[in-house]
Amino acid sequence: MFDIDNFTEENTKNAFALAKKHGIQISYSKRSFEVWIILHLTASCGPTHSNKEYIRKLDKIFQEEFGHPYDKASDTLYDELLPYQNAAIENAKRLFASYSKENPFNNDPCTTVHLLVAMLIANK
Repeated sequence: MFDIDNFTEENTKNAFALAKKHGIQISYSKRSFEVWIILHLTASCGPTHSNKEYIRKLDKIFQEEFGHPYDKASDTLYDELLPYQNAAIENAKRLFASYSKENPFNNDPCTTVHLLVAMLIANK
């Protein structure tokens, strides 16, 4: 699992090719992991030029929904988002379906964390 935007397009293509060759499923986010968090609480998140924009959006959403700003390291984050997990999975599926599977580097914003979460749920 990784954020694609931390790498070049060539590195990303190589990582996906290598994973496919070895039967490894990659889970990724394009722009930042916060795309996955946002999809718990909204149907879409729209493209942005920086992670700071997602953090500002999450601060606003978390303030309205939970009465405090977003904190990636919060001990309560998982418990707060768990009731929204199914919505996040559906929102991520819809977002992912709108993108090219050939070049994930261009899918922005995007996340496939829902695939990892679904696998973990199935294998509890």
